[in-house]
This record gives sequence, structure tokens and C-alpha cells, in this order.
Amino acid sequence: MGKIITKNYPKEKALLIYKLDNIYEKIKNYDCYIAGGSITSIFSKSEINDFDIYFKSKADLFNCLINEFEGEYIVHISKKAITFKINDIVVQFIFMNYYQKPEDIFTDFDFTICMGAYDMQKGKFVLHEDFLKDIAKKEIIFNPTTAFPLISGLRIKKYTEKGFNINNSELIKIILAINELSIKSYDDIEKHLGGMYGEDIMAEIKRKKKFNLSNVIKQIDNIEFTNLKNERVNAFMSEILKIDDDFERYRTLLDYKIPYFEIEKEQTYLYFGKEHYAKIDKEEITENSKKYKKIANTIIPKDFIFYKYVHKKDGKYFSFYDSNYEYKIGEIMKPSNYGDGYLYICRKEDLHNSNYSSEREKAILKCKVKRENLSSLDTSRSITTTELEVLDIIDLKDDEEVLF
Repeated sequence: MGKIITKNYPKEKALLIYKLDNIYEKIKNYDCYIAGGSITSIFSKSEINDFDIYFKSKADLFNCLINEFEGEYIVHISKKAITFKINDIVVQFIFMNYYQKPEDIFTDFDFTICMGAYDMQKGKFVLHEDFLKDIAKKEIIFNPTTAFPLISGLRIKKYTEKGFNINNSELIKIILAINELSIKSYDDIEKHLGGMYGEDIMAEIKRKKKFNLSNVIKQIDNIEFTNLKNERVNAFMSEILKIDDDFERYRTLLDYKIPYFEIEKEQTYLYFGKEHYAKIDKEEITENSKKYKKIANTIIPKDFIFYKYVHKKDGKYFSFYDSNYEYKIGEIMKPSNYGDGYLYICRKEDLHNSNYSSEREKAILKCKVKRENLSSLDTSRSITTTELEVLDIIDLKDDEEVLF
């Protein structure tokens, strides 16, 4: 594979964040990598067509989709990836494989000029040692361990049109790698031609009861590639889009079992990672047990950090709901007798939609809540607790919503 270089390239990082726009904010808290052609374009100063996002696990991808991309416009779904278009930015989430390290992705990549990645958690670029050199020389160097060498043959045209060159020895390597493929069924053909590339080709191939590669070759010979339709919806995508609910759609697409846990017997929550939870009726889990899996409470934090808006008055901080209830840094706070017996809090990212966000003379209270004191963790509503510890109170100007 060669040596891997991890480095912070400030200008290229700034350009990547700028090109991703608000999508960067959506994915930055998840264990994923931006890799492939978009990183090549960043370093070669060429146009970016789309962004390919790779995840460490199925859970990371599902949580990102359900927390950040509900309701977004789906451009395409294949058996390898789901593609969105958001404000003219095309972003593709890969689920054919999951990768613990970005260099593991490079093993499946075909050319060294594509072996660049941006690690969202580290905020740094991870590059193959030949990545920058081969981009500078405009040379296509083939990786024989690539997952789809047949597609590599098609991709040569794409990169030669961008000014890259390939010599005969690299072409021979591609041909020999293709020769090693075991293609004995239509599923094998679709595996190598379908997915992220070549859906139109598969649509033109008539599947017969008995597979014969010679017949497939003859059919391909008769395909007018310049007249192929670029259909948005294929048969597989059509089936997925029939599922109206995004939650069930993503779960089905990824064949994912949703983790759940219990705080008490009557409080059951689905877990979407990074302090994202939703309350669920235990009967729903019992009736659809194949869709869910129970996780140990040890996975869930013992202490949570939450926030809320408070009223700043004469240098002190009070509840907007109860003007006599004062919050003090370092103190353990419990509900007063005025109200329903709970203190209302929320996650940091929900502050802008929380109670009293439009009030003037407000401040942000940061607090710690023990798991056993939580009354509700459902992030679709205000979270409630019977006790909290005030860690900090952050002053705001009247025209400010959130400082972080």
C-alpha cells in the first residue's frame, strides 16, 4: 500500500469546508471520511463534481442520516450508496463497506491520484505517499487490489479528459486485474458495473434464465452509450422510495437494527449516538423485535451536559418560567413547588428552537445532569430532569442566539 501521510493543509481544508457549505456542519460530529475524487480536485485545483463520504460503521452512517438528513432530496440510491443534492452540492454516502481507518479505503481505490481523504474527527488530510506526486505529474498509477477493476477501465476516460496520462504498463495491470475477476452470473456483472457507476448499462442488459458471458458481451456491443438515459430512479431505488418514513427507509436500506436502552422499565429509548435519543413504546419493540437490539446502559453516559436559556436580571440569573427561581453557578438545583416538578433543558444544537430563544436579556446556562435524574430524554421535545448541577452561565447580547 505504501506510506501514509497525515497532515494539516490549512488552505485545502478551508477550501473543502467552503465547498461543503452547511453539509460540513452536518457531518463533522460523525466518524467518517471524505475521500476520493473531491480530495483529488481540492489538491489539483479542479472542479468538484460530488463528495464521497465513507463511515467507520453502519451505526455511524445511520445516525448521521437520521439525525442530519431527514427530508433531504435523494438524487439516487444504489446497492452501494445513497446520494443527496443539497443547495446544488451533491454528496454520496457509501455503504458497500465501512472503514476503521482512511488508509483502509485506499486498498479498495483504483488510482493513487484518488488516494486522498479528510478525517472528520482529526480535522486532517490523510494521503498516500504518492498522491501529491502523481497528481503533480498527471500520472495514473493503478492499484491492483482495487475492489472494482472493471470500473477502473471505464474511469480512465474520465481522468484522461482531465489531463491525466496512463502508460502501457498500467493499462496491462488493469487488464490483468480484470482477467482475475470471477464473473459467473448477472449478479456478478451488476456488482462490477452497477452501483455508483454503470446503472444504465445494467438496465439495457436482458437477463436470461441461463447466464452466458458471451451473450452479455454481444448485448453490450449493441448498446448505444451516447443514447443511454440517465434515469434517477432504478428498480432498487423505487422499492426504497416506496417507504414514506425516513426512519424506516434508512433502516431498511442499511439492514440496520436500531439500538435501544432502558433508564427504568417504563422508559425505553432508541439510541442514535452523540446524545441523540427518542422515546419508544416497549410494545413496539416487542412486536417488531427483528428491527431493534438492546444495548447495555454502560454505553450511555452516566452524566449528561445540557443547556437552557435563563433570564439575566441585575447581574443574577432566573427562570423565565418562574421569575423567583434563581440559578447559581456550582449549585445543585431542584424544581420549585411552582410548576410540574421538572426542570426543562435541551441539547446544545437544539437551543435555537428551545423555549425562550426569542427572549431578550437572556443567558445560556450549561449544566450537568445525572442519568438517574432524567425524567425524559426524548429530543423531539424538551428534556426534563428532577435535578441538575449548574456548571456555567454564558452571557449573551440581545441580538445573539448562541455563542458556540
